[in-house]
Amino acid sequence: MGGAITKLKPAASSNRVPGSSQSIILVDDHPLIRHGLAAAIQARFPGLNLALSSTAEEGLILARKILAWPEPTRLIILLDLSLPGLSGLSAIQNFRDLAGPITIITLSGNDEDLRVGACLGSGADAFVSKAAPIELLLDVLQRSLNATLTSGTWLSACGFRDSTTIHRLKLTGRQLQVLLMICGGASNREIADELEITEITAKTHVSGVLMSLRSRVDSGYLDGSATGLGGDVKGLVCSRRTAASRVLSE
Repeated sequence: MGGAITKLKPAASSNRVPGSSQSIILVDDHPLIRHGLAAAIQARFPGLNLALSSTAEEGLILARKILAWPEPTRLIILLDLSLPGLSGLSAIQNFRDLAGPITIITLSGNDEDLRVGACLGSGADAFVSKAAPIELLLDVLQRSLNATLTSGTWLSACGFRDSTTIHRLKLTGRQLQVLLMICGGASNREIADELEITEITAKTHVSGVLMSLRSRVDSGYLDGSATGLGGDVKGLVCSRRTAASRVLSE
């Protein structure tokens, strides 16, 4: 059913959105999750236009088609972060670049602070853990359909959390991988080996990540506490013995 657009027949429901000029694209490469979520969405929101896709590339094609419909359409993208091909932060940024009223809700099995902050920083409107109860996910969709969804909504495995306590880092998908490895204590060589890149390329990624952190410390966005990075940002940078550490030293 990947790539198919299903226009559902209107049915009486207290959850039905008046006007029915809204569409949802669900992008997930796992058929069980894709079709299970689709069934739940159809049951809760009859009358909506629902499209299913197994890749971000296919989802982008569907989004452009829907946004080109003659009647005005507001579009919600339910986007799995781990997809074949275009995925993660790059996928978010590609959907965000589309012209039109779009809400992006990311889905992930990993909802640690770094990942959530990077997704929100890349343009996602909300972040939902795949371990969260499906009824709460549907509540997030309800808010989006009603235009009452708060930007930065974070539904974790344990319920709704306050995303204002984490920092939105605008990173590429590769930089996020590198940052997670830096926080785990990996050396440039270990990063290069893990990502199957040269050590020079790894150093370039590390430098870019640390410079992004440096700009936030200098501007006051990061104060070395409650950053979601697992510790003091200045200490993290200095521990790598990079040029950025010297810029941050007091």
